[in-house]
Amino acid sequence: MSHAFSLSKEAVNQAKGYAKALFDIANEKAVLSSVYDSLLQLHTIFQSTPDAVQIFMQNEDISGEALEEALSPYLLQAEAWVVKTLKLMFKQEHYAGIPVLYQAFLPMYEASQSIGHIKVCSAVELNPELLQTLEARLSEIFGLSQAVIHHEVDADILGGLYVEYKGLRFDATLKRQLARFEEALSQL
Repeated sequence: MSHAFSLSKEAVNQAKGYAKALFDIANEKAVLSSVYDSLLQLHTIFQSTPDAVQIFMQNEDISGEALEEALSPYLLQAEAWVVKTLKLMFKQEHYAGIPVLYQAFLPMYEASQSIGHIKVCSAVELNPELLQTLEARLSEIFGLSQAVIHHEVDADILGGLYVEYKGLRFDATLKRQLARFEEALSQL
């Protein structure tokens, strides 16, 4: 889980437990998309106000009611199952897990929606049209509803590109082709 703040292992595990329960019920009730949207909105709130994260992490001087009140504008518009989950977290005094609930939910949601994260590394910056074409083609190749491309530039590969997905690497770089050519020459 990536975040700019440090949480205890216990808080992260609690968030994962709540996220799993929320995912299961949202999937059963066919409200996954609206739960995801609500959690994304909550995540955006925490990303835009890092001080709010600290309040939830260091809650010993703040009551659950005060924390709930701080989120009340969000709670009025959030999906009902998200609100119930957050209120349960308040009741159980598991405040520290609230800022990472979205990150705990996200992998389950993406897996259920066939969303994959793919690393693409090229020698030069790729233009948006090429990235869009690559995204569509990689979605098709890997059977994804959506490929999320994480593009990096590495001049050391000389030309071409490589793609990494789920631990597999597909290398079509000039550097790799030259290494194969050198290998073939050494066999002569």
